Amino acid sequence: MSTVVDDTAAGRDGDDDDDDDDLEGEPFYDHALHALSAAALRTPPEALADRVCAVAVDLMDLDGASLTTQYTPTMAVPVGASDPMAAAAEQAQFTSGQGPCLHALRTAALGLITDLHDPQDTGRLRWPTYALLLARASDYRCVLAVPVPPPPHPWPGVREPSTDLGLPVALTVYRRHPLMRASSTVAEASTAVGALLRRTHSVSAAMSVVLSQMPPAEGRARSWLDARTAQARTWVWRAEEVLQRADRSLSREEALAALRTYSIFEGLTIDEAAEMLVAGRLTVSAVRGRT
Repeated sequence: MSTVVDDTAAGRDGDDDDDDDDLEGEPFYDHALHALSAAALRTPPEALADRVCAVAVDLMDLDGASLTTQYTPTMAVPVGASDPMAAAAEQAQFTSGQGPCLHALRTAALGLITDLHDPQDTGRLRWPTYALLLARASDYRCVLAVPVPPPPHPWPGVREPSTDLGLPVALTVYRRHPLMRASSTVAEASTAVGALLRRTHSVSAAMSVVLSQMPPAEGRARSWLDARTAQARTWVWRAEEVLQRADRSLSREEALAALRTYSIFEGLTIDEAAEMLVAGRLTVSAVRGRT
């Protein structure tokens, strides 16, 4: 079944009567903060985002999770993924230029697909290209993305954060099963959405505290933003420059759009197409020929 969710209000600012504004008072939040903090103590900064995504999967009994940050209005960068399939799901989103995570980054509201296999699912209808690419790249059926909130100042029992997160960050979680049965009533569907949303908000709030404790990158120091997962996205910046050098009238947004169009037509991720272009295995004319 398809369920419409008010993504500007549900689960935020206390609009959900069953939710608890005071997240730090929730037992699940406390458990999440403890688990994520313990993981951070044993993990180098450049691997931290991947690790906290893996911990989030275990905490919520889900199938995948990813963390994405937004450097510019058009450039979202994956900084963490629980596993290769979660990383592929993020690539499907950036290649398509649409989806729950990008929606969460751009609007600071949740993005949700309850069942990718349901032709009438609100999220699938909202982001059709993403839905198509996600189905090719993974076996996920449910996707939820929420903004990671700014860290609190101060936080009881935790030292003052050494840095704000600095950039918009979104947590995306994935399930291989739909969020509710096809026979679910509206009340049952709302309960299922609310339960997942509350847990995801609790984990994202705990992540914010843990990540804010990491020192900023200074000199040769490594930051959690210097993630291994993020390295492939640097090819896209370089590919944009290749396209712009070939056509001085082309803006970065237009170069990115050309890369996206080529990638979708050729069945590639945008990261793959960008690397091919920079390495000389793909020509500018081939990319522009798809626009």
